Amino acid sequence: TLMTLEDTRHSFCNIKSLNLLSAVIASMKSLDAGVDEAVLFRGDHVTECTHSNVFIITENNELKTAPISSNVLPGVSRAHLINAAKVLGISVVEEAFTIDEMFSAKEIIVTASGALCRPVCKIDGKYVGGRAQELLYKLRDFVINDFMTKTEK
Repeated sequence: TLMTLEDTRHSFCNIKSLNLLSAVIASMKSLDAGVDEAVLFRGDHVTECTHSNVFIITENNELKTAPISSNVLPGVSRAHLINAAKVLGISVVEEAFTIDEMFSAKEIIVTASGALCRPVCKIDGKYVGGRAQELLYKLRDFVINDFMTKTEK
């Protein structure tokens, strides 16, 4: 489960620090709210989660995620999921998507080292996704098997 929070990670120029204090604060807010983490947004566009990348499966069965920028970490698990989609012939779109697009997506997926391909079922208390489970499981199984094969070597 997730909650939405404004992405304020780069808004604290007055604090002379290079740490991710605002991400930690957002993560603490998530825990206090009883959800796994927060999905962050700037304006109307989703950037990433507090400690993972976020993808959606669109109505056209495309895998969509925000492009790498100063607002999005190029995570290793993110790269694995993008590669899996390409190998499986699933179209990958790296462009910003809105909060509304996320809520109406067929599936929402978060990726991180501890969660290679985890589906999201609830955001801000509203049920989401669950409309492309076969595609989601195909991606998840490929990512997990590919990761396990590479780490066993």
